[in-house]
Amino acid sequence: MRGAMTTDPALLFIPVDVNSARPFGMDASDRACRLAANAGFECADRPAPGRAALIANMGYAWDPAWLKAMRTRPGAVLTLGDKPVLAHVPADADAAAAIEAMASGADLDGFHPLAAETAELSYAELRKRDRPFVLP
Repeated sequence: MRGAMTTDPALLFIPVDVNSARPFGMDASDRACRLAANAGFECADRPAPGRAALIANMGYAWDPAWLKAMRTRPGAVLTLGDKPVLAHVPADADAAAAIEAMASGADLDGFHPLAAETAELSYAELRKRDRPFVLP
């Protein structure tokens, strides 16, 4: 699909940490990857050089609407109680460092926080605003 316009490869979706929950009878990481693939992400186990990625802390459950919202926010981190939940790591950033920080629950330095407790998303096609869920 290359031509006059350049298209970037799909954002990587990288689940971090483990969660023993089995939503819909599936491993939590597998379920998250399936949701991400449906939203146009490419699931991966690790970052790839020069590729942007959405890092997901598997210690949390989140509304799939956050995938679409975070896709358009490079350098943003969705937080709950000041803990990182989803982080959009731009292609030129150190995704491995972001994964390490997220796995340890540390702040992601240089990322713009988006607090799940107060953030609202607009659904233009539905003409409404909503606060999608994020739960530990």
